[in-house]
Amino acid sequence: MGSRSKTVNAPSEYSGRITRQLVDRAEELFNTAIHRDKLEPVLDEILEHADELADSEREQLQQIARLMDGANGGLGSDRRLSLPGSFELEPSADKMFLLLKVHPPVSGGSAVSVDEVLNWLKQRNITTGVDLKTVRRAVEQASQGEEVSDTVIVRGRPAKPGQDGKLERFGRRTADGPLDRLTSMQLTSGDIWMCRPGDVVMRHQPATPGELGFTALGEEIAPPEPKALEPVAGRHIRVDGNDFIAEVAGVVLFDDDRVEARKALIVTQDVTRQSDPIDFDGDVQIRAGVRSGARIKATGNILVEGPVEAAEIESTEGDVILRSGVAGQRAAVIRAARDIEARFAESASLFAGQNINLQVGSLHSRLLAYSEINATQGKGHLAGGAMMAGEKIAVKQLGARGGVRTDVTVGLGREVLENLAQLDQLTARAAQRRNAAAELADQIRRAVGDPAKLQPKELGVYTKLEQLQLICDVQIRKLNERRKELLDEAARDSNGRIEVLTSIMSNVHVTIGSGDLTAEDTPGPCTLVFDEAKEKVAIRRGR
Repeated sequence: MGSRSKTVNAPSEYSGRITRQLVDRAEELFNTAIHRDKLEPVLDEILEHADELADSEREQLQQIARLMDGANGGLGSDRRLSLPGSFELEPSADKMFLLLKVHPPVSGGSAVSVDEVLNWLKQRNITTGVDLKTVRRAVEQASQGEEVSDTVIVRGRPAKPGQDGKLERFGRRTADGPLDRLTSMQLTSGDIWMCRPGDVVMRHQPATPGELGFTALGEEIAPPEPKALEPVAGRHIRVDGNDFIAEVAGVVLFDDDRVEARKALIVTQDVTRQSDPIDFDGDVQIRAGVRSGARIKATGNILVEGPVEAAEIESTEGDVILRSGVAGQRAAVIRAARDIEARFAESASLFAGQNINLQVGSLHSRLLAYSEINATQGKGHLAGGAMMAGEKIAVKQLGARGGVRTDVTVGLGREVLENLAQLDQLTARAAQRRNAAAELADQIRRAVGDPAKLQPKELGVYTKLEQLQLICDVQIRKLNERRKELLDEAARDSNGRIEVLTSIMSNVHVTIGSGDLTAEDTPGPCTLVFDEAKEKVAIRRGR
């Protein structure tokens, strides 16, 4: 086969026929859109407002300048297109950064200098947080024809928050124990903390202000205001600078930002009928039991760790806490100005100025709380006896199997509740005297068999014991009658409610407002309220 040879055309002004056609069409476009002799004036006007060009338009202009330099007058002009470099500074959305954008010069124009950027900042009093090294690098890149955009050259500084005020609290687990810093969990555990004279029981760390910040534009940023505390020194507390110091030996009590110290009486053995009655200005801790016939009264809190029998316990200003509960033999009277907390109450009378809180529950007891009775922890049974609360009774199981009568009343006014408390306290005391007389009389009968065999003096004592029982029985009956009259006459508030989590047993008598209801076996959860439209107690399913 013969070889083929290529014919090489001589160089021409254009690369080919198609290119020539495109050039012809371009010239037609020039003549149609804008006359050739008007093209350069329009371009000059664009150059006069070069600072208004978008980034893409500046790139086009640079391309045009390079073409014109290489074309040697290809568009009918032999002048050089020249444009100086420029820069822009814009803050970020949060004003914490100042972003530099530098446009390179066009066709031999002058480049942006570092001094120009720094003078711009100086005129606006932006002198803090400037990254001079980055400014120089950005200007150098632009001078070499590179477009520089969104380069951070000034960084603001966020405001530094201050420290909120803080309280440290201290106490001793025992009177002889070390003084410990108390954690939040320890403070809410219900434990009692001891103190000695001179103990720093609370220390105040005042709030400290934060530090000002600034934006990239030099505007100040104020730090958030720290939370200040105003600690209060209660009884038997003196203040020395930021230290709150106990002045007495006893217990230390914390209530939000308040601290007080109370004198405390600590008893490590059972309190009995034979013991001297306790009447103490402060808190009382009984680390044993309280037996029948004992009497304890205190202005502060009373804590009994052991069992309580048919005794009288009263806190005139604080709480009563019975860790092991009370089996009152129908004669115990427990009274607190604030709350009563007990594991259980059996055959006892409890009167609380605020709330009664029971773990296991109560049986055949009289409970009266000016605010609420709560038995939703543990077994949570309230059965037998009478329960009255000013606002609410919350219980797991209300009543008991076997038809034990249980009376429940909510919504009574405070005055009525106070009168009922007085009547119930008198009733409990009369029952206590009757039981004591009956016990002694029974012991005498067992000792001699027939009381008629007693000597005249001994027989006289025995007869007085029988008389005392009769007198107490009459007193109890009359007090109960007066109690019923008071309830019947009372103007009742219909806003009280009873919340039952599991069930209501039969023979539960409920009074709310002017409505009465004898409940049958009812599964829970349910809520008992006064239905004003029907003027009766209604049981609503759910909580």
